[in-house]
Amino acid sequence: MRVFGISNCDKCREAKKWLAKKEIDFEFIDFRKQALTAEDIKRWIKNVGEEKLMNKRGTTWRALPDEVKQNFEKLDVVNIILEKPTLMKRPIFETQERLILGFSSEVMNELSRCK
Repeated sequence: MRVFGISNCDKCREAKKWLAKKEIDFEFIDFRKQALTAEDIKRWIKNVGEEKLMNKRGTTWRALPDEVKQNFEKLDVVNIILEKPTLMKRPIFETQERLILGFSSEVMNELSRCK
């Protein structure tokens, strides 16, 4: 399992601790230190859709100009995310079978089955 996020994100830290405690093998990729690829983002959008991938409650989204937010679907979303990866929900759990976003009790149940 690969886990994408940022090291200073509370949910990412919580998820890493939980995975280690459950002895679930994972590789953590901090996308501020290791750049994402356009292929990663395209694969995720294809898997869950732009709407689910985006974190519209975060400070990065709120800092975007209104024109960008209102026309987001018409813009080059992949390049916007490459420039501002914190626009995505996190953590992102990627297994061979699926993509899981965020970290909640529901996500913990799903991840427990990935062991």
